[in-house]
Amino acid sequence: MYGPPDRKALIRYLSHSEIDKERWDACIAGSLNALPYAYSHYLDVVTGNCWDALILDEYAAVFPLPVRKKWGFRAVFQPFFCQQLGLFVTDAAQYDLLPEFLRAIPKRFIRVYVQLNTRNSMPAADHRVTYQIPLQRDYASIAEQYGTIVRKNMKRIGNMELTHESSPDVPTFLRFLKENLGDKLRDLGPKDMHMLQALLQMLLERKEGFIRYALDESGQRQGAVFLVHSHGMLIYLLAAHTPAGKKKSVMTYLIDSVLQEYAEKEKLFDFEGSMIPGIARFYSNFGAREVKFPVFRKGIV
Repeated sequence: MYGPPDRKALIRYLSHSEIDKERWDACIAGSLNALPYAYSHYLDVVTGNCWDALILDEYAAVFPLPVRKKWGFRAVFQPFFCQQLGLFVTDAAQYDLLPEFLRAIPKRFIRVYVQLNTRNSMPAADHRVTYQIPLQRDYASIAEQYGTIVRKNMKRIGNMELTHESSPDVPTFLRFLKENLGDKLRDLGPKDMHMLQALLQMLLERKEGFIRYALDESGQRQGAVFLVHSHGMLIYLLAAHTPAGKKKSVMTYLIDSVLQEYAEKEKLFDFEGSMIPGIARFYSNFGAREVKFPVFRKGIV
């Protein structure tokens, strides 16, 4: 008698050129844990078309492998602006296959660093956190959960005449970021900034994201945010404010304006972190819940 088939044998490694992207995207769209980051068009931009994959059967479950060469070696890495990847499944039983997917990563990749997603379980692993607000409730119910910091900011905002506007102009948005984030962008080189511009432009063209500015009483832009808006999710991808905007609590204003607009319309607002205590406190003050996701490392990363 033969035992049950070895599921690992049905997990195939495919190079980028071998991936059927139509079937890949259909798998992500039908998965129980779909994320905008996992679609082929998003991966193509953030990796420069350098990603391979592990596939279960005929795209029943998938695991992207962003690839780069470093010091002559091939490595799997987590791209910028791509908080969570990992295993995406179409059947809940497939979550149990995560260890086999991790073992199936080819040994040619001597270094591996992957931030898995919130539905992937690795109790013994290191974890990172994000903060999320379910949007199925009405706005009044969401606002009831605001904490002291946000309530204080909202009271200050009520005495001002802030407004907001949208814009499709990516270069102007990036200039606003550079002018107001300064050293916080130091990890992004020219190549990364070029990639970021291409990513934002692609998301705008596909209507999977938008730019929103906060304007003061004189119509000057004092804060800005880029939100990924895709497949029931709103992801707080990038944000910045001027010194004057900080005093006017423009980020509270912008976040609240989005929650007002999309309450009862979408599934989830995701802040994308943060591991920085002060920022985490600000996010949690909107009533956002902390959600952990595991990190998988192999080799020296």
